Amino acid sequence: MKKKRYEMPDLLPDSLNREDWGDFVKSRIEIGYPLTPIGAKRIIKKLSTYSQQIQRQAMSKAIECGYRGVFPESERVQETMGFIEKHSDSSWADEMPDNVQRINKQN
Repeated sequence: MKKKRYEMPDLLPDSLNREDWGDFVKSRIEIGYPLTPIGAKRIIKKLSTYSQQIQRQAMSKAIECGYRGVFPESERVQETMGFIEKHSDSSWADEMPDNVQRINKQN
């Protein structure tokens, strides 16, 4: 049985960059997971709800990391966080006893 070859749809949403999309499709083929028409439709629909900047970042990250999907929601989280929040995780301190937290706050 011959596999169907993905063809770029003629009507991509205006908000989606054709070059970035084409690069993502090519990367999927290169890693051995070509897009199906249904998969492409769902990814395009998902990306269309985000800004072009988020779309580009998500597709770039997917290509760079060899992902089979795009994850714009993680890019949006990164966009709304400040430098400190991105690079530090103090959630571990929430579980510490009060006296230990008090000592850490004094330093």
